[in-house]
Amino acid sequence: MSNDDLPYEVGYGKPPHFGKFTKGQSGNPKGRPKGSKNFATVVLRECRQRVRVNGPRGTRTVTKLEAAMMQIGTQACCC
Repeated sequence: MSNDDLPYEVGYGKPPHFGKFTKGQSGNPKGRPKGSKNFATVVLRECRQRVRVNGPRGTRTVTKLEAAMMQIGTQACCC
């Protein structure tokens, strides 16, 4: 393919025809699969789950994050 066959001048922002993606082809076919979750999404979903906690006033349900903070507070006070 010579320069005369190109429909436009090749340059900045105008790649040659052989360097372009073909129609329907992705730029990264083995990239991240659709529907995959990132780390922050997985952590937040787990932290929002509810668990049953035994306390001085009986059992109650709290989120996993609240339960973890209660445990940290208890361990910090009782040496």
